Amino acid sequence: MYYYIPNIIIFILFVLFNPLYALPIAAVISIITKKISNLLIALLYVLSFSLMFSNQVFQMETDIGGYIEMYHMNQYYSYLDLIQKFLFNANGTEFLYFFLNKSIGELLSYSSESFILITYIIIFGLASYLAFLHSQSADFNFSLILFSTIFVTMVFWNSGYNLFRNSIAAFSVLIGIHSYFQLKSKIISRIIIYSSALFHLSTLPVIGIFEIYIFFIYRGNKGDLITFKNVIKIILYVSIIIFLAIYINNSFINNDGISNIGIFTAGANKYDDSIAKTIEYSTYVRPIFLMYFAYMVYNWKNINHYELFILSLIVILEVLSHLEGAFGILYARATLTSTIAMFFIAIKVLKYLPDKYIVLFIVAVFTARIIILPTSSNSFFLERIALGELFNPFYGLIYSIFYYYDPVFEGFLWNKY
Repeated sequence: MYYYIPNIIIFILFVLFNPLYALPIAAVISIITKKISNLLIALLYVLSFSLMFSNQVFQMETDIGGYIEMYHMNQYYSYLDLIQKFLFNANGTEFLYFFLNKSIGELLSYSSESFILITYIIIFGLASYLAFLHSQSADFNFSLILFSTIFVTMVFWNSGYNLFRNSIAAFSVLIGIHSYFQLKSKIISRIIIYSSALFHLSTLPVIGIFEIYIFFIYRGNKGDLITFKNVIKIILYVSIIIFLAIYINNSFINNDGISNIGIFTAGANKYDDSIAKTIEYSTYVRPIFLMYFAYMVYNWKNINHYELFILSLIVILEVLSHLEGAFGILYARATLTSTIAMFFIAIKVLKYLPDKYIVLFIVAVFTARIIILPTSSNSFFLERIALGELFNPFYGLIYSIFYYYDPVFEGFLWNKY
């Protein structure tokens, strides 16, 4: 009976109250009781935030509007046409993503609202599963990780809101990489890893860096990884990749500044005049970076291959993202993957704190975020989520589903007209 009571309480919280308020309470209950069902909290998390993000007025001049337009255009192409488009110009036509779109459209009569809802369910579902993998491998509280995805960083808000292809690809490749190192699943993991690039090409650098790591560095998880020999190998590995990438970038740019990269040319040309990203040193003293550095320093004797690879990935992509032109844009977009990976590692620093300090952390972060969010200039889209009622305490699942069934479920369960 003691096991069921906390889960019933959490279920009622999400059904009746806004997930922004239900999630931190659920995290606290999970820390105290250790009796929360991971499956229950995952389902409530995915469904609640997917509905909340879906309940908005779609503005066609935004990125979401562009995705909706591409979604409707899919009905005029066959699956073979989508592959041919990708082979002619790979940028922005990754066929697995458009296969998914077309399948949703054919099943649901190309309802825009249904497409947006299902896309958010996929994004939050992938984020939840990646959080689960990290919680299992590190024996870390799953509910606390889910809480952190919403309140500790804005990455999941900013990317999940309108970077559909990039988000799906980033979560997919990280799930594949984590499974490769932690679950020893080689074939299935590689299928997931390589498939991610067919949702968004930004994972191509990540895949390349991963394969080079496997070839030169990875020798199983036996023994300490932080030895003098391994440190030298890692430094050489990172340095060679950076210089090789810079050489390739320069080699594929001719005297006129046009990128000569085969099927990628048509899509890459528009980025040839892009200016290199400026270095913002303040980024490296933000809380999530400090938590990451603290975890890596405190846990250096027990670092595993996944964490060591992510460290290498962060360094490589941070350097290469400052290149000019199409490749610089590609590396900059790939940093979403390294940023998400860094977050999941950084948050594990909390496992070394007593429970009472973790509860204080949850309360402090929740309070600060609720105060800051309404005035955040970087999160212009917040007023659109939940049809302007993002902070309504009673915006629970019942309110979300039944009060706002239109427009979310228009064409999904029934037609309005």
